[in-house]
Amino acid sequence: MKPWFIALCCLLASMSLAAGRIDIAAWSHTAPVTVEGAPQKGVAEFNLSPEAMNLARPDLADLRLTTAGGEEVAYVVRPSGETAGAVLTGGRLYNRVFLPNKQSSVTVDFGGPSLKNRLQIDTSGDNFCRLVRVESSDDARHWQIIRNDGTLIRVTEGQTVTYNKPIVTIPDNDQRYLRITIMNGTADTGKIEIASVKVWKYLPTVKQTTPVPTLASTRGEVEKDGTTIITLDLGFRNLPLWQVTLSPSDASFYRAVTIYGRDAEQREIAVSVEDARVQKTVVAESWHEIARGVIFRYPGSAGRGESRSINLDGAKFRYLQLIIENGNNAPLHQIETAVTRVLTAVDFQPESGTAYRLYVGNATASPPSYDIARYLDALRHEGVASAGLGPVTGNPAFKSPVTVVPWSERHPVILWITLLAVFGILLLLIIRQLGTMKNAGSEKEPEG
Repeated sequence: MKPWFIALCCLLASMSLAAGRIDIAAWSHTAPVTVEGAPQKGVAEFNLSPEAMNLARPDLADLRLTTAGGEEVAYVVRPSGETAGAVLTGGRLYNRVFLPNKQSSVTVDFGGPSLKNRLQIDTSGDNFCRLVRVESSDDARHWQIIRNDGTLIRVTEGQTVTYNKPIVTIPDNDQRYLRITIMNGTADTGKIEIASVKVWKYLPTVKQTTPVPTLASTRGEVEKDGTTIITLDLGFRNLPLWQVTLSPSDASFYRAVTIYGRDAEQREIAVSVEDARVQKTVVAESWHEIARGVIFRYPGSAGRGESRSINLDGAKFRYLQLIIENGNNAPLHQIETAVTRVLTAVDFQPESGTAYRLYVGNATASPPSYDIARYLDALRHEGVASAGLGPVTGNPAFKSPVTVVPWSERHPVILWITLLAVFGILLLLIIRQLGTMKNAGSEKEPEG
């Protein structure tokens, strides 16, 4: 066998081996994963802890699962109990109209009757909360309103989308046409572009939820301008929140509630100051609207005439602000609050006798792409073994990214000396030019 061929095979083998490993030094934290009796078929599953999710990116794209030897393991992250339903093709969009700074609408033709109860509406813009009205028809002439208070929400921080809600639920509907009207939000200007509309029949399953403890020392409650404002600190970021439940002690009430979220109480911004370098200052972080609803309790209802929960649909914020509209009524008394979140599961194919580790905390990691996502449902039908995630600790192999300081900031004295030298040369040239002009004027003979 030719030596060059042997060398080529070794090179390809080493490249293949490297492709199955990750540089764990790029991840800041890690946790052990244990499997209780690895199955011969199916998958193992564990739930992400609040500590792990708090350290991850909002999209969880920086999670990596490895063997103890550093081999990368394919996995799927999924909300426990989620069912996508049968996704249908998007309909034909026509009759696009808009009122400047007020609303945009479009009619969607699905080509025939199709049973649906969820819409995915993709629109332009960032950082918005928009009301949505949905109407249906069999002939595109006679319309009935089927949803008048849907919402589309998107929140971004820099280039990262921290919360996106493009879904609007509707009652089960099989009519051919839908007319969708989107109201401009408070921060919207101009026209809202409606890029696409998709529908599907959602088959709900029981969500696996768990309570989110609220840090008692950070709960605040104030009365202001006919409202009760309750602020909660949940202690962790990136938890997919499911519901907020408010339990006043009052026998009867009916109140509108708006819920806002944010991930920090304050942030640092750069401020340009005249004749000075850019300075940094601390400002309060903005609140983003994430949900609206009504809580009520009617007298003598024995629990059947009350509703005290508001859905958050997976919003991911550490801090919540609940604003209760009291109108001319006295504030509600002794309001207890409870927050729940959806458990987030990680599924993977385990091997007997193999130890695993989860790595989290890498701002530059690219989202992974694994084949297992294509056939996860088939694997789960073969069996699901229980796995557990241990405590999250700092990664001893972590190497913090080196921040490259510009040369001019590392050597400010040399920069100033250079600028002064250039200024001196320019000044010398100007003086010499003025002298030349003066001599030329004195040598010129006066006329007459």
